[in-house]
Amino acid sequence: MVDPPFDQKSSPVRSLTVKTLLNMALRLALVVLTISGISYWHLMSQLAHDTQAQLLGYITERGQREEAVFVIAQTNHTLLRQQFLDQLAILDHHDGQTAFDRQFFQWSDHTVRNVSEDKQFDTFDTEHYPTTFVQPDVDLNADFKSRLALSYNLVEQYGLGWQTNFLNTYISLPEGAVNVYIPGVDYGISAPTDYDIRAEEWAYLGDVVHNPERKTLWTGVYRDSVMEKWVVSAETPIDDSNGRHLGTIGHDLVLNDLITRVIDDHLDGTYNVLVRTDGQLIAAPQMMDLIQAEAGKLTVQTVSDPSLQRVFSFAQQTSQQYSVVYNPDDREYLAIARLKGPDWYLITVYPEKLLQNQALSNTWFLLAVGLASLLVEVLLLFIVLRRQVATPLKSLLGATQQVTAGDFAVDLDVQRQDELGQLAQAFTRMTHQLQDTFTDLEQKIVEQQQTESLILKKTHALEQALQERKQMQLQTIQNEKKMAALGNLISGVAHEINNPTGFLKGNIQPAQDYTQELFQLIDFLLEKCPNDPDIQEELEDIDFKFICEDLPQLLNSMNVGIDRIQDISNSLRTFSRTDQDHKTEFDIHNGLNSTLLILKHRTKANDKRPALEIIKDYDDLPKVHCFPGQLNQVFMNLLTNAIDAFDEANAGKTFAEIAANPNRITICTTCAENQVQIEIQDNGCGMSPETQARIFEQGFTTKEVGQGTGLGMAIAHQIITDKHGGVINCTSKLGQGTTFNITLPLADI
Repeated sequence: MVDPPFDQKSSPVRSLTVKTLLNMALRLALVVLTISGISYWHLMSQLAHDTQAQLLGYITERGQREEAVFVIAQTNHTLLRQQFLDQLAILDHHDGQTAFDRQFFQWSDHTVRNVSEDKQFDTFDTEHYPTTFVQPDVDLNADFKSRLALSYNLVEQYGLGWQTNFLNTYISLPEGAVNVYIPGVDYGISAPTDYDIRAEEWAYLGDVVHNPERKTLWTGVYRDSVMEKWVVSAETPIDDSNGRHLGTIGHDLVLNDLITRVIDDHLDGTYNVLVRTDGQLIAAPQMMDLIQAEAGKLTVQTVSDPSLQRVFSFAQQTSQQYSVVYNPDDREYLAIARLKGPDWYLITVYPEKLLQNQALSNTWFLLAVGLASLLVEVLLLFIVLRRQVATPLKSLLGATQQVTAGDFAVDLDVQRQDELGQLAQAFTRMTHQLQDTFTDLEQKIVEQQQTESLILKKTHALEQALQERKQMQLQTIQNEKKMAALGNLISGVAHEINNPTGFLKGNIQPAQDYTQELFQLIDFLLEKCPNDPDIQEELEDIDFKFICEDLPQLLNSMNVGIDRIQDISNSLRTFSRTDQDHKTEFDIHNGLNSTLLILKHRTKANDKRPALEIIKDYDDLPKVHCFPGQLNQVFMNLLTNAIDAFDEANAGKTFAEIAANPNRITICTTCAENQVQIEIQDNGCGMSPETQARIFEQGFTTKEVGQGTGLGMAIAHQIITDKHGGVINCTSKLGQGTTFNITLPLADI
């Protein structure tokens, strides 16, 4: 009995094509999600690293900018204290008495002022002259009068010039007197009779009890009730050589602008906090009303803000002037600067959520692109499978149903040149032979199995090709990561160089100051003991005069060397990424001379050759608007290459042969048509035309491995052309020498 034929319109619940596509889509979707997760983790790691580096640069620049006025105050005090001591040393008490009688007046309440009691006070010119107040119980002896008159003259001399940065300038005397310059305020004239200066913090911070280290101290932050401004005072004691306290120099500094910048000037999504080392809050968002209500005495310890207390705890734990730390409790980065002078903490709080949002945004984009690509791939695969597999299989299924119904006149596409075509041919042959005999059935099964084996082999070959393609794509991605890591490495090297040089730079100036003070002390001791033969003999043995001349030069040379290290490091970072700089007026000759000074160890004579001849043919040049550090780097690269060329040319020559034809570097400068031209010429070994054609090419070097990077001339070309709009050319003849010509515009183009 023949079974009824299958209904061709009926279809299985899930076709092979749909099942295959669903399985593949699920696997590809899992791959896309896994890659998205890995990308999110990588982005978070990279963003965290980059953000910490950027925060350190930001807080360093911000801290240096904000602390500048405090450093100026201490510098002013150092100058004024030295002037006071120098002039007091040569001031005769008789002259001091005369100046006191001419300048000051004793009122009926026994106070002393610098205005007569019967004069109209509102006509006194406070814009140009200080005012004076002396308490009634002060002993007006000759020493006091001299110091009062001297301090008045110094406040009058310097106060007007310093009013741009400071609210006032004053010198108080420990006996109970003050000379103060406050434009528009008759402070000393209008002071009440019972005003006790010695009870004021700005006065007693100068005495030995409150300032045993005898250094500049800063008062607490307070709000001036007259001017309605936040103020802090700097106080520096003046002591004579015997340690006697002579007076105290003071500046009042208005903090309103600083507080406003701390609150309003911040990175997007972050906020700033300004706090003293003892915890007194100076500026913090959402707390300014409370700080004002507490008259500037609000502290971190007294506010009920655990997050702020943790921020302050991290600031106390850091030992560096500028640092970036991570606060795991609040999941935020803290960029901390310790301001010189008042020793305050400026803290920028950067929530980690900003990084997460950015990483999530990029990850969602990557996921969307991956899913869209997956959808397109599934759609294309569906079309291919439908046309190349599903349709032929449906035809074969129809032929099978036809044979089942007893009709062996099947019509299949046997012209296809693939596995399905072979299957159609085999099915057709099987159908024709089925009518004659079923004995060939086993042979047909074997052929069918062989066909399936061939299909499996082809499928395996396709899978292997797909795996090789994925490996190639992965290798490409790894190569791109290596190139990105190389850029980060160059930036990291420049950053690591800046750290130690920053410490050296910060210690050079104190060393110079200490050296000068020691020389002054020795001069003072020589004046006291001018004829001591033992001292004179010891001074001659150590060549004290030469030390006095050479030691400041050594320190200056060290300072220049540190500056050059920092400039080279900044130029290397500039070459790897664009930095924002500001041009300044610069003397080209100073740059050339400082570069030659740094290279002096290489130009001086040694056991292999005599000293290099340096010929300077300088024209009278105006100052050039440029980046001085970058130009100095160009000079350094050119001169170093010239010296290296001499070493190469001198190979195999004797000292006498080199002395007969000495190595020579000639530097010429000229100015014409609003341009400055610098020519650096050497008589070294020269270059071939091929080398000269590639001299400014990045990565090109003729030096041995480990002796050259191929970046020096490329950086020099970038600095001259891109940064300054100038031109740099090279002419050279093999065996005769090389000449570099630099042309710079005097002003910005």
